[in-house]
Amino acid sequence: MGKISLTVDNGPHAVVTPEVLQVLADKEVSATFFLIGEHVAEAGRLDSNLFSEDLIEYLCREGYTCALWNVVPRDWENLSGWGNRALDEMVGHQWSVVVVHDVLRGNAEQISAFIDRARDQGHEFVRECAPECLPIVAGRVTQDLASLTGTRSAPKDLE
Repeated sequence: MGKISLTVDNGPHAVVTPEVLQVLADKEVSATFFLIGEHVAEAGRLDSNLFSEDLIEYLCREGYTCALWNVVPRDWENLSGWGNRALDEMVGHQWSVVVVHDVLRGNAEQISAFIDRARDQGHEFVRECAPECLPIVAGRVTQDLASLTGTRSAPKDLE
């Protein structure tokens, strides 16, 4: 079927993160973990799925890479059902970047079940992130940011 890059957001959590790490080790799946970052919060906020120009300028100036997701199964709303939602959202993607959270007790078991079901459907877990989900790499804008900023292009000084 397709590739899956699994990402884990909002941790670390003293109990859940070690459980998730154990599941990933047992399943031999690599994942990218995103931790809470105070610097991004200071530079500009994600509001209604739009990046501010200030945030983009900060990420570029500091040499950051910005990774986004194309599958957000909302595990915080439905812990036992997010796996089905993720598999449904993956239809039509050759490469899915799925975000789940390691701050939800019980999510390690759900992640394990998701990995098994995705593999049963022929998906392959990969370490890399889909290029279309990396609008900024090492401080360089790699694609049109209009869908993120609501503007026609990248901020003037980034072009």
